[in-house]
Amino acid sequence: MTNSSMLSTILWAAPIVASTTYSHFKDGPPAKSWTLKYNLLIAIMRTYIKGPAATLTPEQMQKGSLTRHQPLPQDCIETELTIATEYREKGEKILAPHVDGLVDDWDWRADRGAADPLPASWITTTATPTAATASNQRTLLYFHGGAYFLGTYKLYRPLLGKLALKSGGARVLAVDYRLAPQHPFPAGLEDALAAYLYLLSPPGDAPFDPVPASQIVISGDSAGGGLTMALLMVLRDSGLPLPGGAIPISPWVDLTHSLPSCQNNYHTDYLPFGSDEIPFSKHQITGGDSLLPRLHFYAPNHILKHYLVSPLYDPKQWRGLPPLLIQTGDAEQLRDESICASFKATNILSTLDDAPPTSTLLDLYQDQPHVFQLLLPSKAVHRSVLTMAEFLRDPTVATGLTIRAVSSEGEIQDVTRDTVARYGGAVWTDWMDRLDHTSSKGPVAKL
Repeated sequence: MTNSSMLSTILWAAPIVASTTYSHFKDGPPAKSWTLKYNLLIAIMRTYIKGPAATLTPEQMQKGSLTRHQPLPQDCIETELTIATEYREKGEKILAPHVDGLVDDWDWRADRGAADPLPASWITTTATPTAATASNQRTLLYFHGGAYFLGTYKLYRPLLGKLALKSGGARVLAVDYRLAPQHPFPAGLEDALAAYLYLLSPPGDAPFDPVPASQIVISGDSAGGGLTMALLMVLRDSGLPLPGGAIPISPWVDLTHSLPSCQNNYHTDYLPFGSDEIPFSKHQITGGDSLLPRLHFYAPNHILKHYLVSPLYDPKQWRGLPPLLIQTGDAEQLRDESICASFKATNILSTLDDAPPTSTLLDLYQDQPHVFQLLLPSKAVHRSVLTMAEFLRDPTVATGLTIRAVSSEGEIQDVTRDTVARYGGAVWTDWMDRLDHTSSKGPVAKL
């Protein structure tokens, strides 16, 4: 960073630091356990996303996000590789019946054929048994977040390395799926499916032998968490082998922003959804939605309620899926989506009886914002990683519905009964009404 750009950054941040510090000591932090350092971090992130970042073009934002790399922890080994286009072609045949007609204004097959091979990373540990190619070893398939138009798995190396180490040597396949707006839905989902097929049946030069589906755990954060759930639903509805489990982290599973936490938790999160403005609205594409601007780069407004775009709208209500560990911040804007999905999956408040419930362990982290695992080190982050590693070793730890509150100190308390009581009755009726009546053609869900 040059001296001039550093000075500009200081001048830009100074008023935010001053006002946040003043309110922190005068009125207290937005979330009770937040330190001043944490409060400042969230304030600066939120202001940057709504301000300077919103003035950039999608390409500029992407370029900046792709340069954000983090190193692997010690005792981890990374092998970069590419997944050949033939796996996308196999994925297209599976995916086509589920998406044909949804995006007739964009030729996703031509895009797939012209795209470069899918970049990926194979992460192991020095403690991994010499049978690093063994087929009976737990493998994590990870999809990064970034609203489907930002990011790279290289930012997640510390988290992925810790999961490999703490789980006792699980392997990790992390992929850089195609990003919108250049490659909108269903390009990312096709890439996710290609990566899964690659694990099941790798080429001869892959650094591992075929991995049975039962040994795979799929995970992702934010948009990657939504991609995780959409992939599970494609596999389920296509009759393909399901993985042993899945770990959606702060999953973004409702692109209509219909549930109350999108507004109510605005001041304890850095996401821009709570504003009346459309994030990055001056760059939104038009077309296919009358004169309305598109709410997201990923998909046109008229299909935002399709379950492979917003998995919360799954007509099978998350039934018939492998065990889930869902981690979300109790202070984040996407919190209600995870709670709602957990209730649907386990048949707690629903009436759908023709599909088996999905065992779900939902952890609500006190005072934590969106994907807090990537922010500052804390006892809550440490607990989160340990819990994910335990699930990665044995996904069957999730049985029925279990909801736990995790304190800022990492202490765990079962709150299943209290949470069901709190969000049942009139609240649940209100949520279902919001989901049933939100127009996917509107620029924002009016709450």
